[in-house]
Amino acid sequence: MAKYVHRWIESQVSQYLSFMRIVHIRGARQCGKTTLVRQQVKADVLYRTLDDPTTLNSAKQDPVHFLRHQSSTMI
Repeated sequence: MAKYVHRWIESQVSQYLSFMRIVHIRGARQCGKTTLVRQQVKADVLYRTLDDPTTLNSAKQDPVHFLRHQSSTMI
């Protein structure tokens, strides 16, 4: 397994997660977005990716329902 490379944005993501329910992370392909998120995710955080066509379609069809969730935070 590859060694995790810390990113400068980590502290900002942590800060946003402390007071925001939803954090959207966007960037170029294969720049470490998923790896960063997986390092930040805790038990009460819902992680969703739009890479899955079914999930993407769900978000497009009914964005309000897609964003409604039980956990305190969504990434």
